[in-house]
This record gives sequence, C-alpha cells and structure tokens, in this order.
Amino acid sequence: KKKERGVKTSGQVFLQVAELYVQAQRSGNMACIEGARKQVVLFANMQAMDDAKGVYQREMETLLNKLPVEYNELQRHQEECSKKAMALFYRRSVLDRNHEHEKELLNFTMKEFERMKETNTERSYTVSKQRLRVLYKPLKNMNADFMQLGGYQKYEVAMQKLDEEYRATEGLGDEKDKAYKDFMEKNKDRANQIRVVDKALTQAQQ
Repeated sequence: KKKERGVKTSGQVFLQVAELYVQAQRSGNMACIEGARKQVVLFANMQAMDDAKGVYQREMETLLNKLPVEYNELQRHQEECSKKAMALFYRRSVLDRNHEHEKELLNFTMKEFERMKETNTERSYTVSKQRLRVLYKPLKNMNADFMQLGGYQKYEVAMQKLDEEYRATEGLGDEKDKAYKDFMEKNKDRANQIRVVDKALTQAQQ
C-alpha cells in the first residue's frame, strides 16, 4: 500500500471504490454516484501518478552507476525519463482537472533531477580529486630532485605532464576544472618553496 496526501491507495481500496460506484449507480442516488465517481477518478489519477513516478525513478537510476557524466548527457537522460513517465501518466489518468496530478508529477521529476545533479556534481569532484592524488603521488616523493639547482624547472616539467595526463582522463565530469584549481591552490606553497630554493642556489653560484 502507498500513501498520498493521507489517503491509502491500493488495488483493494480501488476495487472497493469501484464497487461503491456500481452500487451507487444501481441505487440511482445521484449524490452517491457523484461522490463515488470522484473517488474513482481520484484513485485512478493517484495510481497513474505513482506508477509514473516509479517509471521515472527506475529509468533515472540506470545512469547512477555511470556517474559522473557531463551535464548535457544527464539532461538528455532526464528528458527521456520524463517523457516516458509523462506518457504513462497520460495513458492512465482520468479527468485530471486543473492538471493537479500532472503538476505534482512534474514537480516530483524536477526534484529528483535536482537530487541527481547534486550526486553527479559530488561524484565528479570526488573522482577528479582521486585522479589528481594518483598523478601527484610520484611527485610527493621527489623532494631530492626538486630541492636543488634547477629543481624548479624539473618541478614545472613534472606538473605540466601531470596537467596533460589529467586533461586526457575521461569520465571526470564537469567538476574537473574546479577540482584542478583547488588542487593547484593546495600545492602552491610547495611550488613556491621549490622556486625559492632554486633561486637561492642559483644566486649562490653567481
């Protein structure tokens, strides 16, 4: 059973309401008929909306294991999932006056999309940081090579190679530039230290 706005929706309840509608028709009581009709329409639309939400979620989740992806790919996937969900809702909904349930479904899809975007952004940044750590690890153990005459040039060459390998890495997502900027900011003190030592050694030889 599911709950929507405090009303339980299940196959059993829906059948009970449908039976009530049939009984009301037989009795000829117009008030009962109208009330039962509204309940049948309400439950039909709520069930259509719930089913459409389920389709949207399942389709969106097929991309979860592939994250991070570029935003354009995520947006295209969302549009395809939304079309499938809305198509199902339109086929099964009944007299959705004022598009009440349609609007609720659209609001749901947008919230789910925002959640997926946040997940994609977080994974992109995390994966990018992990890649940078892997590429930078050999350089962390090269102080003896860098803290000497001409060491700063060696460091710049090594960092240029790191940059090229990082840029060539696929599947990092849209946060790769931000992650790289933060990485460079974090390591600027070391770069300055190497530069200062190199400069001091150069001046000492003059």
